[in-house]
Amino acid sequence: MNQLQIKYFLTAARCLNFTEAAKQLFISQPALSHQILTIEKELNMQLFIRSKNKVRLTPAGLTLLEELPKYEAYYAEVLKKARFSNEGSYGLLRIGCLQGQMLGEVLQKRYAQFRETYPGIAIDFSSLSFGDLKKNLEEQILRYLCLRVLSLNL
Repeated sequence: MNQLQIKYFLTAARCLNFTEAAKQLFISQPALSHQILTIEKELNMQLFIRSKNKVRLTPAGLTLLEELPKYEAYYAEVLKKARFSNEGSYGLLRIGCLQGQMLGEVLQKRYAQFRETYPGIAIDFSSLSFGDLKKNLEEQILRYLCLRVLSLNL
């Protein structure tokens, strides 16, 4: 079932009237009926009980009506994260600095600016010995040195 078919099913399931659902979807009633039949064949289960003047949901249809909106919301969130990742505004920034460095107020200001500008990027801050910092950089666990980031104009 693709995204469009999910939309068709949910609209029909909420309306329990294919003519009304087709109007809301801006398609013809026969086209909607065909899509619903295609979905039922693909899933190998009946979703609607049809009679001359009435449409009801089967237990499977009721389950899909309850669960598919959660899937749609999750799918929309995944796409949003993918877009942010593509734009460079989502992900994880790992920052490492030498143990014992006094960063205090300057780091707090830069951190606040960064969080405001890039709310979708999490920051993992580590204070490490020189050997561990070098090892992590070589293994590409840490990609940015805190001391250099502080001098950047965010």
